[in-house]
Amino acid sequence: MEYPVAISNMNAILGITVENLIIGLLGGFTVSLFFLIVTLIKNKILERRYPIKGTYLTTFEDLENEETVSTHALAVLTQRGKKIKGKTFLTDNRTWVIDGKLTAGGNLHGVYSAEDPMDQGVGTFFLKITPNKGMFGLWSGFDSVNSIVNSGKYSFIPILEGYTVSDTKKEHITQI
Repeated sequence: MEYPVAISNMNAILGITVENLIIGLLGGFTVSLFFLIVTLIKNKILERRYPIKGTYLTTFEDLENEETVSTHALAVLTQRGKKIKGKTFLTDNRTWVIDGKLTAGGNLHGVYSAEDPMDQGVGTFFLKITPNKGMFGLWSGFDSVNSIVNSGKYSFIPILEGYTVSDTKKEHITQI
């Protein structure tokens, strides 16, 4: 008749184990949820403090005929918290894909690569964000056109959206 006592003890042990397992899982879920909420709040604060999403005129130093020149291109960036993604549209029909991360100090760093899989151009960039949403810094990477590793200055100037430019008229003089 020892079996009923052993089974009773086994049920008690399994009951305590299952109870502890459920409490542990609930505790882990609660902690994970807490850290997820804190991370989301931090990302939203960072996104509001440094709103990067938008269209930019970029300027970067490049090599043409072994001379350093300033090249201009249009860039469109999106933002989700501290993650920045976008594309830079070069005048020679090439496109760079930008993947960056925003830091609390107002810096943006990341990598860029050519959208065309046959173009082996790839590199990194480091930018400081200014109060007017502009960004200035450096790029470094493999220049696939010249087949060299190169670096240079890199800037992003925001393009104002929602404004129209019109000719000055006589009735505008008092407002000007």
